[in-house]
Amino acid sequence: MDHKAMPRPQVSRLEIKSPLEFDLLDQNGVLIYPAGKSLTQEEIQEVLNRGVKAAHKTSSDADRTDLDAEQEARLIAPYDPEASLRLRQTFHEAKSIVEGSIDSIRRKSIPSIAALVGLFETYIQEIDADLGNVLASLASSAKGNGKDSKLAGRSVKMAILSTVVACQLGIAREGCNELAMAGLFHDLALYESLSPFFSGRVTRGKNAEDAYRQHPLNSTELLAEMPGISKTVRILVTQVHEQIDGSGFPGGLLAVQQHPHSRILNLIDAYLTLTEPIGLGHSITPSDAMAYLLFHTREGRFDRDSMNSLLASYSIYPVGTQVELDDASIATVLRSNGVDPLCPIVRMDSSHEIVDLRKSKRTVRQPHFSIGGEESRLKAEEFPFILWQR
Repeated sequence: MDHKAMPRPQVSRLEIKSPLEFDLLDQNGVLIYPAGKSLTQEEIQEVLNRGVKAAHKTSSDADRTDLDAEQEARLIAPYDPEASLRLRQTFHEAKSIVEGSIDSIRRKSIPSIAALVGLFETYIQEIDADLGNVLASLASSAKGNGKDSKLAGRSVKMAILSTVVACQLGIAREGCNELAMAGLFHDLALYESLSPFFSGRVTRGKNAEDAYRQHPLNSTELLAEMPGISKTVRILVTQVHEQIDGSGFPGGLLAVQQHPHSRILNLIDAYLTLTEPIGLGHSITPSDAMAYLLFHTREGRFDRDSMNSLLASYSIYPVGTQVELDDASIATVLRSNGVDPLCPIVRMDSSHEIVDLRKSKRTVRQPHFSIGGEESRLKAEEFPFILWQR
């Protein structure tokens, strides 16, 4: 199916509160609103003003939409090695600035926010240039030694992944920057080096678990003393752990009571909690974590638009992770094709051949991981349980 031949959607086909029967794409074929989303009047007007394309689906080709030649070339292109190096350096620099900010707060001095904003402007440019390379750089980044170092690295990943989802959803640059700042500083109260900061203050909670569930409020208190952190960022930090069904903390807020962008942070935090737990608990294989979050999204615990955007960016087998194919060969996920999350673009580890699994007879058998290593698979009976609040 050729996106270029798709007609501009008609007003009669776009009804308020009625789920879309087709994906809406921009002029470059990038997803704006997925099939199944109910549009508001403002969103419908935006769609018509932008003159987007409707990618109609049939039962036979629902998830096998063809891409134009330019998109196809980008999907099967290897990573630019200079960009890969630049991304590794940028991640290390962001992590160092976060650790420096924590040290500044501990010494009761003012950390530099401008440097972080500048770094994430760079990240948005890198996302536009090659999203796959950005995501792969996160998979290969070092986790650090010690709780505070791990927290800093995890916070940088949270900021980047939240920015990726925000870009997919078409959130404006200011909103992306606010999400990045909230991701970077949402766990301030959990840094061991900042524990003396709360000495003599009111401790929210009678026990460790209760106190943990109140840590977003403590983090927000710290942020209130940092110039350059907006009120919106503080609101987002307070709501990172709120679930759209009201089962989150600290306020038990429902979706209508939350800032819309907090739903992105909530999803990404859950993913990182599953795959990179800071405290007790084992790491869950990234692909199982994605399947698990998709399950709970369908159960109404995570925002559907955010989950769809994460899947479109990351695939069900996250970019940068390894998979075992049905012929027992091992491949590394290079990019999501944005069409079928079960069939990413992979690079064969033995031959370095790049394969689009949508167009290959090969299929993914399972994620590849070392038995007895740091990661483990989720059992089917574990899926219904809440595992991200740990």
